[in-house]
Amino acid sequence: WPGASCPSPRAQQHSSCTGPVATQICRSSALRIAHGRLTSCVPLQVLLLALLFGICTSTPRRPMALKLGYTILYVPDVRAAVAFYERAFGLASRFVTDEADYGEMDTGNTTLAFAAEGLADSNLSGGFEPVRAQDKPKGFELAFGCNDIAADLARAVEGGATLLEDVREKSWGQKVAYVRDENGFLIELYQWPSQAPKTDEATEQAQAVQKEAS
Repeated sequence: WPGASCPSPRAQQHSSCTGPVATQICRSSALRIAHGRLTSCVPLQVLLLALLFGICTSTPRRPMALKLGYTILYVPDVRAAVAFYERAFGLASRFVTDEADYGEMDTGNTTLAFAAEGLADSNLSGGFEPVRAQDKPKGFELAFGCNDIAADLARAVEGGATLLEDVREKSWGQKVAYVRDENGFLIELYQWPSQAPKTDEATEQAQAVQKEAS
């Protein structure tokens, strides 16, 4: 460090106090500590603590990873989209602006939001291609985890979603189904084996008795 001084000729012999920090420590203070002769030189003690806590390393700092904060869908009617996701998927609305040009759902760390298509026109100088239900699904999807995929799929369809693919099980045990919302956005419902609904003990006993009787 600038201004650090070497308190003894022996330390000065092995270090000029102008080289790398680790070199100064190894050649002066660390050697003395090993022989029980730590001096009261404050800079050397500070350097030793820095070495112990890894501050003296030359490893470059890595850039902080980006965080996925929002998924925003541009829709013709924000209020209608919010109402649909409440009805079809049981999500809660966080808020809708007074102008009804933006709204958010309460979806945890990553927020699902809806913005009016007019905002996309103002944000993107080159324009954009809106999603429409009569077109083929676009190359992206929303995916919602389920505890009971059959029941959640039935609620979605009853709430106005269009069924594309009924529940099927993948080779790795995951169950998936696909629907489209009222605006045509593609949505996957999925359920892992560990999320399968569990029957209570009485139901299991009744099923066992029925199986034996048959």
